[in-house]
Formats: sequence, structure tokens, C-alpha cells
Amino acid sequence: METNEMENIWKAENERLKSKLYVNEKLILKTYDKSVNSFKDLFNASVMGRNMALVYATISLTLAVIYASELRYSIPLILGAAGMVISFIQHLALKSPKDYHRANIIELQKSIQKFRIHTMKHKYYDMFFVTFWLLTLSPLYYKWKRGLDVFGSSADLLKAVESASVILLLLTGFSFFIYNHYDKKLSKSIANLKELEEFESESN
Repeated sequence: METNEMENIWKAENERLKSKLYVNEKLILKTYDKSVNSFKDLFNASVMGRNMALVYATISLTLAVIYASELRYSIPLILGAAGMVISFIQHLALKSPKDYHRANIIELQKSIQKFRIHTMKHKYYDMFFVTFWLLTLSPLYYKWKRGLDVFGSSADLLKAVESASVILLLLTGFSFFIYNHYDKKLSKSIANLKELEEFESESN
């Protein structure tokens, strides 16, 4: 085989390897970015939910002040506000990488796994506090919108309980759906990053 032929074969093989490496790098970046963006969206949604707890607490406290003379309404509202503040404090532990796209794969895996554990650990507390907050608002809501006195009439109380039960049942089902959706997306991101980590190890 002549030198020119060997040189051409070598160049062709070199170009093939470069092309394969380029495709692999693009695949790695695409998978990494997809995992980062998925985590970022879920994390930001959780932070917004955490901050909304303070908004809900403010609503309850404002109403409690307005109805301060009617303790049967104001006391539940204050308790609901306290529950929202506790919920907010529980989620102060949420922390994300300062720069998502500069975190290495292992750091990102740890962050996602930590966030996943935190979310699953607190989902029942979150559902409880939201349900409790809605219940503390319900007497006032039924008084405003339906003209029902849940504290003064057993018939009105029964109507309110029937209506609230349906709403809370739907809310609970929706909450479970959202948390399961969170868990699946986070699990998928962790699995994708694990594959990238193994691929990089094999490449090196």
C-alpha cells in the first residue's frame, strides 16, 4: 500500500472519529441541558409555591383583622395563617446551584436528588397545610357567597361540609397527580445524568 493511500485512509478515519465525537458531544449537551431545564422549572415552581404561602398567610391575617370582633371567624383565620408560615419555613431549606449550567454532572445529580427527597418528604405536610388553610377560610366564604352560617345552623353546616368535601377530594387527587408528575420528571433527569456520567467514564 502506497504512502498516499495510507494517508488518505488515516484522514478518512480521523474525520469519521471527529464526526462521531461531535455527535456524541451534541448528544451529551442536549441531554444535560434537558435535565437542567427540567430541574430548573420544577425548582422554580416549588420556590414560587413556597413564597405563595406568605401571600396566603397575609390574606388570612388581613381577613382576621377585618373580622377581629367575630372570634369564630378570626381565630380560624389566624390559625390558617400560622400554618402557612410554618409551611414557608419548612421550605427555606430549598437550595439550587448558583449556576445550573456550570454545575458538573455529579453536583447536579446531588442537587436533583436532594430536591426530590425534600419534595416527597414534605408533600403530605404541604397537602395538610393547604387543606387546613382552605378549611379556615371556608366559614367566611360560605357566609359571603352562599349566605350560610356554619356556626349557627346545623343545616347550613351540613351543606357546607358536603360542598367542601367534594372540593377537597378533587384538590387531593390533583395534588397527588402533581407530586407524582414531579417525581417522574426528577427520576428521569437523574437517570439521564447517570447515563451521561457512565458515558463520560467509558470515554475517558
